Amino acid sequence: MIALIVAPGGTAESDVVIVGAWKRQLEQRRGDSTIATLRRLGTVAAFLLLASSASTPPPWASAAAGTCSTNPQRGAGQVVDGVIVNPSAQFINSVAADINRKPAALCDNNQWVAWWVGIFSTGTDVCKDGYAQIGYVHNGPNPSPPHEKNGVYFFWQYTKGYNLETNCDDVTHTNEWGSPNLGAFHNFKVVRLYNPSACGTNSGYCLVMKRDTIVAPCRDDDPTECAYAPFDPHNVWAGSQAQLTGEATNSGNDMPGSTEDGHAVFREIEELDGTDVVHKSWCCHNVGWQCSYYGFDEVQKYTKFEIWTTDLSHSPECGDSEP
Repeated sequence: MIALIVAPGGTAESDVVIVGAWKRQLEQRRGDSTIATLRRLGTVAAFLLLASSASTPPPWASAAAGTCSTNPQRGAGQVVDGVIVNPSAQFINSVAADINRKPAALCDNNQWVAWWVGIFSTGTDVCKDGYAQIGYVHNGPNPSPPHEKNGVYFFWQYTKGYNLETNCDDVTHTNEWGSPNLGAFHNFKVVRLYNPSACGTNSGYCLVMKRDTIVAPCRDDDPTECAYAPFDPHNVWAGSQAQLTGEATNSGNDMPGSTEDGHAVFREIEELDGTDVVHKSWCCHNVGWQCSYYGFDEVQKYTKFEIWTTDLSHSPECGDSEP
């Protein structure tokens, strides 16, 4: 099933932005701030490490997912499946959801997939073009940076802001930790909070990434790398959006969930704009128009949706057919 979410009083043309089109195609439309935001997508969606046995292929085996595409016109870049929330005010200050861990196969051992919630800049300047996000990630044995280790983990990530609001920081900061159980729900949240000592910003505010109401841990190998993005978006960004999506680094990878093992669920969704009022003008849906094997369903308006892989063979290849 494919569902479009349209802002109240809006139209599909004016309010619905397709999230899942291939990344480079989106870059060609950088004049639109909503589309420009998508080019920054880093890690987005959580993916289950399949149980291993002598008779079971590893989770990065191409037999379990589509063939990795090398044709830039057929999905060789990131694809995403989910929702973007445009704020009625200038900034989104909080986004949260309960998300479950579901399986997803990878098309090669250098791939990764993720699913998460995040707050993203709506600007296009390289030093103000950032995000903070938290959720799950599934890495192959040799994942592409900034991901580092094989397996399924919780992760947080931020990038592209002003480090301590004095220098441009164009480095992606990531932590991967823990062992999320298959099928289990965890609450993930990105929120602008006041904590002068931890944030180190002029205003005392910064974006903080939480799992199950607790600030996510700092990196084991560098206790100075923590889940406080060291900039206040109100001081360095033009505006922001909330995003709740799954992300695959190649169209040959699965989104989490399937018609066989159940969908990946985003539920108990909370989003606050700059006036701290729940804002329900959702703008986006899924990649189904281009990649028919990625599914999206709005189960409960504004507060619950599901994503999944509906054809595990990934056929036809992404981009081969359109309506």
